[in-house]
Amino acid sequence: MRVKVFLIIAIAIALAVSPVFAQIDQLGARPLGSGGAYTAVANDANAAVWNPAAMESFRNLAFTASYARLYLGVDGDGLNEGFAGFVNHLGLYGQGGSYGLSFSQYFADVYSQMQVTLGYGKRLYGTADGNQLALGVNLKLIRSGFNESNFYRFVATDEVFASGYNSMAYSADAGIFFRPADWISIGAVAKDLLEPDVSISGSGTDADKLPMTFRGGLALHFGGFTPSFDIEYSTREINGESDMKIHAGLEKWFGRSFAVRGGLNRDEAALGLSYMRYSERFGWGIDYAVLYPVLNEMGAELFTTHRVALNLTLDPPPEPIRDLEVVGGIVEVTPARSVIGEEVEIRATVENRGEIDENNVRVSVYYQDVHGNWNLAVPVQRYNFEVAERITLSWKWTPPAKGKYTMFVSVDDRGDRIPERHARIPEVDETNNTGMGEFEVFLTPEGFIRPRDEKLRVSKLTLYQEEEPLIPIVFYEKEATAIDSRYEPMLSEVANRLKENPDVLVYLRGYYDEESEPGDNQEALALSRARTVGDRLRGLGAHAGQVVVVESGYYMGKTRAGTIEDQWIPRDRTLMSQENRRVELSAWFPQGMDFLIEIPMTGTTLGTDGRSNIAGQMGAIENLLARNPEVMILVESSYDVDNQEEVNNAFLKAMAVGRHLRDQVGEGLEERIKIHASFQPEADAEKVLVFPNSEGVIWRPKVGDRVFTDYQVEGAEENLVQIDATVDAGVDSFGVVIVNEKGELVRTLAYGKGDIPSGLAWDWRDNNGELLDFDNKYFAKLDIRDKMGENFLTYSDTMEIQVTRQARRIESLVIVLFQFAQDVPESKFLESRVEYVARRFIERAERPNTRVTAFVTGHTDSIGPEYANIDLSRRRAVRELNNLKNYMIYLLNLDSHAQLDKWLADRNVTLTSRGFGETKPYEILRWTGETVERVQLGDNANPEGRTVNRRVLLELESERVVD
Repeated sequence: MRVKVFLIIAIAIALAVSPVFAQIDQLGARPLGSGGAYTAVANDANAAVWNPAAMESFRNLAFTASYARLYLGVDGDGLNEGFAGFVNHLGLYGQGGSYGLSFSQYFADVYSQMQVTLGYGKRLYGTADGNQLALGVNLKLIRSGFNESNFYRFVATDEVFASGYNSMAYSADAGIFFRPADWISIGAVAKDLLEPDVSISGSGTDADKLPMTFRGGLALHFGGFTPSFDIEYSTREINGESDMKIHAGLEKWFGRSFAVRGGLNRDEAALGLSYMRYSERFGWGIDYAVLYPVLNEMGAELFTTHRVALNLTLDPPPEPIRDLEVVGGIVEVTPARSVIGEEVEIRATVENRGEIDENNVRVSVYYQDVHGNWNLAVPVQRYNFEVAERITLSWKWTPPAKGKYTMFVSVDDRGDRIPERHARIPEVDETNNTGMGEFEVFLTPEGFIRPRDEKLRVSKLTLYQEEEPLIPIVFYEKEATAIDSRYEPMLSEVANRLKENPDVLVYLRGYYDEESEPGDNQEALALSRARTVGDRLRGLGAHAGQVVVVESGYYMGKTRAGTIEDQWIPRDRTLMSQENRRVELSAWFPQGMDFLIEIPMTGTTLGTDGRSNIAGQMGAIENLLARNPEVMILVESSYDVDNQEEVNNAFLKAMAVGRHLRDQVGEGLEERIKIHASFQPEADAEKVLVFPNSEGVIWRPKVGDRVFTDYQVEGAEENLVQIDATVDAGVDSFGVVIVNEKGELVRTLAYGKGDIPSGLAWDWRDNNGELLDFDNKYFAKLDIRDKMGENFLTYSDTMEIQVTRQARRIESLVIVLFQFAQDVPESKFLESRVEYVARRFIERAERPNTRVTAFVTGHTDSIGPEYANIDLSRRRAVRELNNLKNYMIYLLNLDSHAQLDKWLADRNVTLTSRGFGETKPYEILRWTGETVERVQLGDNANPEGRTVNRRVLLELESERVVD
């Protein structure tokens, strides 16, 4: 009895003072039943303490609880040990790693030791039940303590217990697990890396620290037969020699339910057995092991250790079906035929056919280039796909070179091994993750166009160009409603302009003549005339909604050419009656499209309020101008005292507003901001009005023909336009034309489909057969559209007619048309048109080496006495000359008439006015395509001719002399 008590005390003291014995992390019935050769086996909850990396070697949740009676046979005290371990796996497939918790407690009457571990393991590659490599780590808390009340002959003053009867320390383990093949596994673990001091005294000496221990293991797996081997090495020497132990074990499973095992190391021999029972997912079982210290002095006492453990397992839920598909294996690339430099869109539809949402899925888009290299088209991107969701993904990409391409889209692909997939998700079908689509990239058309001759030299030339007024009035014979054919060109022009100006309406008002058309049906006659004109405009292509017949609200017997009773000359009375039988066209906007901006101006400077008023309507102004090329914005300033100072002051106000508006509107619209000043006795002279005007649709004169006379060509008049073009995708259509500096078509040389000619002859004339203007520059233009829809456009170098000696240009520009016997314009459009004329005049005057002579000429019709017509024409000419000068001051940014006079003198320009009365009916030269003919537009025998003659012209003669 005394011997056994002594032995117990000796063991307890050894545990207290020896770190080697204090290490109690060799636990569990199954591991120790195999002799402790478990580092490379650890595929259950015991892995939490034996090798944290091995927690990654199985998939099920595992729990074990064991109890051990150490050295059974020792009387007077009981040495006991309890242990619980738990292992779980993170992520749906354990891809997040594994963690383990364990708790162990050694306890006797006088001594106890507790250890808690928290471990984590993670596979670097492979699967839980296949080949793999994993790493793991444990953090440990170790607590040791003595129960002094159970000491035998205890000396309370013993310095060992000076700091108390308990201690606590921390440590860490690290492990690795490697399974290169199904039949072999290798494990290694380093324990107590921190070498914690577990002594009660806390002395910190090496003798009181747990030494670092290394274990390496090997296990062979042959069906249910598993031999295993461990080598354990401690960094603490014993008796001057290194401490190394060899462990060997052998385990045999019979099916999945029963196993026997045995093991041996230098301290003890072991035998064990296991029983497991499984249901669908849950399993439970027990392990038992008996250990006998056969190789040391304790073996003679027949002390045996018995261990028993309860094991619980829970298989992971069935793996959900996971399957991502590029639907149909189809990748769409649009356009399927593109040109180099053009961006294409790549689209693929991906469907999640699995049972769980897939998040952060990488999708790669790649292709093979002409050199055989595989390239990512766009960086790999991540997407989320819900169950049963179809998502069409799209990317923009610009092909780097011409050629045929195959574009691939691969879902669940890291994109670093293309064309092979580098996947993350285990799918039931790995063959449907990639789709493909083909497309072709062509070079853009290329080419040049070059004239053989860039100049046509002409020694002497005279050019006539005269505007043709548009009179928006249809006149009738007595009682007639049919439209005479001579009005067809005017109506056709108005119809075409309406089509180009969708926000403009034309209003038609019919009239009768009371003297020549008496009776009860006069208004019906007037309305019939208006309706007939409306029908004709619609027949010529005008939109029905843009043509409005006004059927009421005006006096249909209103005279146009004065009061007939005031005329005593029978011929004049007849002519006046002719002008009363008519339909007048006027132009304006639908309700809501027009506006009126009132700008207060006491001086000639635009103030803040005025700018604010304009800003509120800028959107409407720009929209109206952009949609309707004939519409202008009119800035109107009025004066109520008819003298030159007031006229000039009114112009200065309009100029200030006009300049501000031109700065605000979009590019290309500024020239359609027009200004004018008008005499209105009842108007507010301290307000400037801004409003839209659409009268250009019906009043803007047509540009007259260019007519050349008396010219001499030096050399050959025929030119050759040379063409060279390469069209990779094939020619769909082409055009070869001559254009002017504004890009306006002058001559069509060729157009069509198929082959492009290599050269075309050209005679320096436009489509009307007229010689080109010597004051302009021209270009040959090549326009190609290939079968990809790609356009190619190129221009030649400049071409021009070069006058080598003398060139004269004679132009007639219609400034304004007046009402009968008055100096009041027919419309505000015509009144503001002086600005256009001023621009043309300035352009001519600023040409170098040019002498300009200009006359503002006033004219009348033949009705009334000649002396009165002469006086009226002079007044009209003087009025418009003054207006012309005011506009020139505005356009040239001058400050006074004196500055304008100097500007004219510096350029050798003469500008005067004349009045001719009825002596010069309006005539123009017209090119018929073959010859030049003089046409009288102002025929006083018909009413529209007389309307033309009530005019003021700017007659320009510019002569260029080449030294």
